[in-house]
Amino acid sequence: MDPWSIARRAASAAAHPAACAGRKNGGHATRGVARSGKSARRRRDRIRTAPECRDARHGKIYFLRPTRPRTHRAGERRPDEPTPADTRQKRKTPRAFDFLIPFATRNMTYTLAATYTRELDIRKSRFIAYAIPVEDRDAAMAELQRLRAEHPGATHVCWALLAGGQSGMSDDGEPSGTAGRPILEVLRHHDLDGVLGAVVRYFGGVKLGAGGLVRAYTDAIAAALIDAERVERIAYARLAIEIGYPDEARVRRWIEQEGHALVDSAYAMTVKLVIRLPAAAADAARDMLFDLTQGRAGFPSVD
Repeated sequence: MDPWSIARRAASAAAHPAACAGRKNGGHATRGVARSGKSARRRRDRIRTAPECRDARHGKIYFLRPTRPRTHRAGERRPDEPTPADTRQKRKTPRAFDFLIPFATRNMTYTLAATYTRELDIRKSRFIAYAIPVEDRDAAMAELQRLRAEHPGATHVCWALLAGGQSGMSDDGEPSGTAGRPILEVLRHHDLDGVLGAVVRYFGGVKLGAGGLVRAYTDAIAAALIDAERVERIAYARLAIEIGYPDEARVRRWIEQEGHALVDSAYAMTVKLVIRLPAAAADAARDMLFDLTQGRAGFPSVD
């Protein structure tokens, strides 16, 4: 290195006396011998912005990189470093059980509070859509018979059903997959169960084609469900109770207090009562009746 360069570096060191203090002022010094060539130029380019000083005793240049003063020993956790417990609390990646509650909420099904209907006119054809709450398939078939009797001149009465795991659909003379399937998909999209979707069509003389029919039936049943009030669907079950005559009054009083419906009763050597209650409460009801009758109640299968 030429004398002029050494002089310039010495002047720079004089202008920054704190930088020359090295480790005493909390800085970490990277020591390097001034050399010529590509390696020296690369080194100077990398740390050209760092303060520097010259050791007059050894004729060497020290490039000082200020660092944070060490407040902990090697191997120890820094004071500002989070503990493993804090890391677990701040975990952003959800674990498997974090999805249980949202998943259960998504699988909740609903039914309708009442019957909803809507009529659309599409290219001279009338589409009258009905969304009807039903208990089971038998009730749905009865509603379809009522609709056919109410619209004797209708060209088609297409329908789809979702009721307690029972599903069904019918195109009623329309091209396959253009009526019943679209209605069923709309019911599933709304998370409905225990609902019959039916669309009555009066043909107006203009054929819509397969794509037009799919859109027409989809729009019709969707329009009927726009303002529909949904209520949570509760699965019900029947429970048969066999008791002696001395326990009948006590059990009937319990049925009234719990608000369960008495479906059937039969009298022979014993009294047999059949009640209707939410399926989720059936096991608890058996335990309560067993305790209420001091173990004398029986629970035969429901015919």
